[in-house]
Amino acid sequence: MIGAVRDISDEQSARTTHQQLLEQNQATYGQIATIVSVIKGIADQTGLICSIYKLMTTFYFLMTTEGKVGSNFDRLYEPKDYSDI
Repeated sequence: MIGAVRDISDEQSARTTHQQLLEQNQATYGQIATIVSVIKGIADQTGLICSIYKLMTTFYFLMTTEGKVGSNFDRLYEPKDYSDI
């Protein structure tokens, strides 16, 4: 048999390098997922702060319209759409 014996060290090296790259990619994707999660948490908190600010300014406006405290108080209970925040 001619050519039946061959050096497979290059194939093993390529397989090892490929496995190391996969592990590095998984670690990188894990770090990216953590960063995205933190950014989403900050965005959610910012959205909540914006909603509270909008509610407070609306409440102030309704309470002080026409110089009468409570003149528009019943409008506070109308459904509001804050989905654009």
